Amino acid sequence: YSAESTGFTVALFARFPSSESKTKILRGRSSRGPAVRPMKLASLPTERRQPAWLLEAISIGNRFHFRARNPWLHNLVNVGICSALVAAIALVLSLAPHVPMALYLPLGGVALGVLFFCVIILVVHEASHGMFVISRVRSRAVRWNRIAGWIVSVPFSINYARHWEEGHLIHHDRPLAKDDPQSVNLYVGPKLRQMIVCMLFVPGYVFMWNPSRAYKTHRFLPFANALFWVIAGSLSVRSFGWSTLGALLIGFQVLGALNQVKGSLEHGGEIGYEANRNFRSRTSLFPFRWLIMPFNISVHFEHHLNQSVPWYALMKYHRALRGVVPAALQGDVFNERIFAQLMGRKGGLSAEAREAAGLTSEG
Repeated sequence: YSAESTGFTVALFARFPSSESKTKILRGRSSRGPAVRPMKLASLPTERRQPAWLLEAISIGNRFHFRARNPWLHNLVNVGICSALVAAIALVLSLAPHVPMALYLPLGGVALGVLFFCVIILVVHEASHGMFVISRVRSRAVRWNRIAGWIVSVPFSINYARHWEEGHLIHHDRPLAKDDPQSVNLYVGPKLRQMIVCMLFVPGYVFMWNPSRAYKTHRFLPFANALFWVIAGSLSVRSFGWSTLGALLIGFQVLGALNQVKGSLEHGGEIGYEANRNFRSRTSLFPFRWLIMPFNISVHFEHHLNQSVPWYALMKYHRALRGVVPAALQGDVFNERIFAQLMGRKGGLSAEAREAAGLTSEG
């Protein structure tokens, strides 16, 4: 990211310079991968001159940029953790014959749901930013992130190309705009409670809700998903018994509920409608958050300021921002009132915070 005196300019590793080049990259016809070059933000009415402290905050993120990391160490960490998560999923399934079914189904299902959530955040989310695996050769990084993203997406019937490789960048460029495909799980209050109940207790609801069902491209996905689960389900039943299928179903339902909570914490309520796009996200800090919001996914204000900071550096970025973000604003963007946020009582930026941040009612 870089700031210019005439406005706000960003340089994104995975930012596509045009619709034509975006199509080429998504179809794998680009030999060099996305170019790193400064680009003007989308011409939204809120993108005026930004406060000096905000430009400094974004620039601080470059200290933690994934391109400053050692590729071998970075990839060892991410691939190693991913392998451990897959092994943990296999371990949970293998416990089925040794645990009473009445106990195994709820506990195993919750464990599988959390593990599924972890794998998606680590691989799919990071890959969409070009940083699940990194390389000095951009085209190599683009290829391997795409491969990893699809491998994890297929079991969950996620259209990685449309909803993540393309859609997540739209989400960062213009969060919660009309064309943002990732603004479908932002409920708070009674609606959030209703969605969580449906996800947890209505069998199959999570599959019907899947946003990737709206895409008409990549028609191989339903067949690949079905083939994966025919093979994986058969192996699971043959090796560990029928109760594993029940645990897997509950795991998907828990995954759906966690995803609803994630969206609510990140952009739910009035904060998602702030005029300035840089303030449409909120960081949520609470004890043991790594259990249900792993890989610092709830450190979201920072992530939207500079999306090139890998998950393991986000808390360092957060601490660096404590001395830059105006004190009156910190309670609104670094939220510790988690229940208030989920219930829709947190609200947007306060008048005091807006004044301290140098913002007008129009952003």
